[in-house]
Amino acid sequence: MEQLRQRVVMNPRDTTARGELALKLEKLGFTEEALSHYREMEPLMPGSWQLFFNMAKTCQTLKRYPEAARAYEQTLQLNSANADAWNNLGLVYGELKEFPRAVTAFERAMEERGGHSLASFNLAVLFLNMGDKSAALRQFQTTAQKFPSMQPYISPYLKLLTD
Repeated sequence: MEQLRQRVVMNPRDTTARGELALKLEKLGFTEEALSHYREMEPLMPGSWQLFFNMAKTCQTLKRYPEAARAYEQTLQLNSANADAWNNLGLVYGELKEFPRAVTAFERAMEERGGHSLASFNLAVLFLNMGDKSAALRQFQTTAQKFPSMQPYISPYLKLLTD
């Protein structure tokens, strides 16, 4: 870690060292510091969807949902087929209570990956949070059928909706 810090101090434009440092800081829970490094890299790497994706995840961890949404949107402008970015954007839109946009993002994640198990599950949870129990039940059932490995996560919801 100290070697990476020294490399960044010696050459602030070394995006490889700064990126490695940011990832390590994030893993260790120094999320604010990691985000500051990502922001320092932004003018140096304006076309890097990976940078914006990492920034978005960091903002999401910090519950800075408007910033996370903007960074995921930037990620998707640069790499529109990124199913994980669509799924995470759906989660962020859900936190922002932008439900129609969240539905669209989850649906896009499922399209991009040919069925994204987490996006399918997250869409069902979103429907439940929106108060649409019948849509939630249908989506949980569809997810359980398409992704049997998700059954342990889905079962409590199915029990709740069918009791």
